[in-house]
Amino acid sequence: MPSKTIRPPLSPASGPSSTQWSARAMTSRLCSMMTTVLPASISRLSMPINAPTSCM
Repeated sequence: MPSKTIRPPLSPASGPSSTQWSARAMTSRLCSMMTTVLPASISRLSMPINAPTSCM
């Protein structure tokens, strides 16, 4: 029986790409928070609030 080659588990590489991924994850999390919080705040304050364009 041929022995299996054990490969390390896939994980985001440390460096610019992982930093970019985590920043994107944080942005999406922030956007989801804003979409739940902003409508209530806008109706209460009645003033225009500019949401980040990445949320659109």
